[in-house]
Amino acid sequence: MEFGNENNEGKLKKIIIILAILVILLVALSIIRQKQNENFAGIMIEHKDQIFKLSFDRFEKLNRENFVTLSGDEFQGIRIDKILEYFKIDSSSIPKIKFISRDGLRATIKKAEIEETYLVLKEKNNEQYFRLIIPEDEFKQRWIKYVSKIEL
Repeated sequence: MEFGNENNEGKLKKIIIILAILVILLVALSIIRQKQNENFAGIMIEHKDQIFKLSFDRFEKLNRENFVTLSGDEFQGIRIDKILEYFKIDSSSIPKIKFISRDGLRATIKKAEIEETYLVLKEKNNEQYFRLIIPEDEFKQRWIKYVSKIEL
């Protein structure tokens, strides 16, 4: 009987080793994916199971429009619904959109605000970044600098 136990222990050790290798591979792939996303210069848009990337270069090639905020500030940017259109995402089925900055600040807009919300490309200290601007937000409480991710 003891001979059978040694055989089972050997099988168990092999299974544990295989599981450990799989866990290590999953962690490594996760780190690689995270690094690739961190090195991306632009904004990531998550919709269902898809990830769309909008680089600064691509953004500059899109048609921007001039707009004025309630406080009288003038900007040039792209409405969020136009960005979604660019990626062939139907904004009519989206109840809300979450914007997330590099430092974790978040803002949510409702479906009714999609056509009144803009993404603007700004530059500071030779670094480009996206800024969320809601012209109707008089006190700028939901304006966000350094937007890096949009969740639909």
